[in-house]
Amino acid sequence: MTKISTKDWRNLPIEKWNTTTFHTYLTDLNREKFDVTYEPFGKGSVAKRWSTEKGQLKNALNKYGNEVIREYIDKCFASHSFNPEFPTLSFGFMFSYMRKELSQAEVSVSKRKIREEYAKQNENTEVDDEWF
Repeated sequence: MTKISTKDWRNLPIEKWNTTTFHTYLTDLNREKFDVTYEPFGKGSVAKRWSTEKGQLKNALNKYGNEVIREYIDKCFASHSFNPEFPTLSFGFMFSYMRKELSQAEVSVSKRKIREEYAKQNENTEVDDEWF
């Protein structure tokens, strides 16, 4: 079987995503939604900003997990309006200023996992989504 590149977020299972995959995802979302080139958040040289942001992302992945961070990024992009003064929506910006979406992503992923576990345990029973 052919190995999938960590940059190929469309075909790589979410559990195998890493900081490279997430940065490729962010780059593609910025290009698709805002038609801009991705730039990491912060001050200093570009190399320093990339290094800082990769560290932030790695720490977030370790703390919250891939599914929550993916959901978080999606929620941030859904709620963010384009600002010509700051055209890129970077992970560093999201993590600094859009934390409400992180809590929402945690709840969303948690509910989904509970629903999936309940469905597995009760394969012959209908799941009441209202209850969750």
